This record gives sequence, structure tokens and C-alpha cells, in this order.
Amino acid sequence: MFHRIVCGPCQVEFQCFKNGVLLVDYASFGAYKSWEADEWRCPNCGTKIITGFADRPDHHIDPGFAKGIKAAEEAGRLRGNYETSPLGNHAPSLSA
Repeated sequence: MFHRIVCGPCQVEFQCFKNGVLLVDYASFGAYKSWEADEWRCPNCGTKIITGFADRPDHHIDPGFAKGIKAAEEAGRLRGNYETSPLGNHAPSLSA
């Protein structure tokens, strides 16, 4: 079941901004997991959220993991979960 996503401060429904973004989780050694998801935006204040995650992530040991990250970065679809990054909001580019 899908529930509408609403911006708390603006009290308006979020709109889908970009389907198929790639959200990357980090470990101490760098990128270790990536999830396909969708990015939504509040049409009023511009706040963005990522939701609608795939059922399973790709892992750093999966064939093509690094190529997938590089392709997503080149296409403007790459997003980082900096909460899991050892560098915080200053995580480096995910390209090798």
C-alpha cells in the first residue's frame, strides 16, 4: 500500500522528482551497498527525500558494483547516505 508523502512544514504533497536514483551506503573502506530508489521533492520549499527503495541492494562484492556507481554518477542519479560515511557530509566522489 502506498501512502502519500507530505511535507510537514508546508503541508503539501511531495512530487516525484527523479525515478531510479542510486543511494550508496558506506563502510570504513568506502562504498559497500547501493539501493535503487526514487527522489521526491516538495513543490513549495524544495525539500528532497529519497524513498521507494528496491527490495534488495547491490553489494560491493557483486560483479559490476563499481561500474554501476560510476554510471549513476555520470547520469546524475547518484546520491550518498552520508550518515554512514566515515567522512560525514564531506564524502569523496564515489568514482574509483
